[in-house]
Amino acid sequence: MNKSVQIPTNKQKQGVWWDCECKCGKIVQVLTKSLRNGQTTSCGCTYSNCSPECNDYKEYDETTYLFWDKNHEYYFLADKEDLSKILEYYWRSSKGYWFTFIYIEGKRTKLSLQNYLLNVDRKKIVDHKDGDQGNNRKNNLREATYQQNAVNKKIYTQNNTGVTGVNKFSENKIVVISYKYKRIFLGYYVDFDKAKFARYYSEIQLYKEFTRDYDTKLKYIKENKDENKDIIKTLTERIKKYYDIECEDI
Repeated sequence: MNKSVQIPTNKQKQGVWWDCECKCGKIVQVLTKSLRNGQTTSCGCTYSNCSPECNDYKEYDETTYLFWDKNHEYYFLADKEDLSKILEYYWRSSKGYWFTFIYIEGKRTKLSLQNYLLNVDRKKIVDHKDGDQGNNRKNNLREATYQQNAVNKKIYTQNNTGVTGVNKFSENKIVVISYKYKRIFLGYYVDFDKAKFARYYSEIQLYKEFTRDYDTKLKYIKENKDENKDIIKTLTERIKKYYDIECEDI
């Protein structure tokens, strides 16, 4: 970046902005602090090619490459067939998610890696099936609504039972679930396994394949449904009453 002249801007409260000429000849506006700390070194064109500053990568298995950021602090996995596509940009990580910047009608715009690989509009939501933002193989990615993406999340640290939606209160376990912005009570249970069954059963019925650890929970329900027929009957009626959804046989 060749710094040229300070420019007036309505963003002045953020600091001093400069007109800077990139090595490619493009003029962009950059904050002083971004120049000083080395955060901004180009208009973005540096990351448009597979240069030494781009993501390093190596073979992970027969169908997958492992990619790093330039500091080798974070990594992601992607299909080998997407190699040339990935190397068109430099990808960086923030809170586990990978993204780059592109220019749309002259405006610098953020683009998520998972959207890019699925050819999905950048404003839409793409969910990682296994919850691992670093696993960007296409068989782990799927389009989702905001709520579908939200239910596929890790358990909160404040949870005291190890099962989402099940909380211990005295000797009882209180089970609740939320769906379509409506939270309902699923029952009190002294037996932890019954409380867990109630939560898992309701998740599968409401969240379907977007349930976190779907296969594991579905297997648990099938293995324990005969001894929990009373719970199934109660939950089927409750889900129908509050969400107007007919539960499926599992």
